[in-house]
Amino acid sequence: MPIADVFTIAGRGVVVVGQVAAGASVVGETTIVGIEAFRKRVDVARQGDMVGLMLRGVSREQVHAGDIVVVRQ
Repeated sequence: MPIADVFTIAGRGVVVVGQVAAGASVVGETTIVGIEAFRKRVDVARQGDMVGLMLRGVSREQVHAGDIVVVRQ
């Protein structure tokens, strides 16, 4: 997923926003602790979905707009 924007939510973590280019991501996989699509929490992000992914163990300085999120299974 190419990152369009990055946010920090105080007390929660880093959220990256973008459109899923291929495959699917599930909450609990790797560093993904939350997925939100159009202000609704969802458990799965699939190809074509515009989503925000809350990431665990990632600092704001590590991710930038234009970076690519890859989930390895």
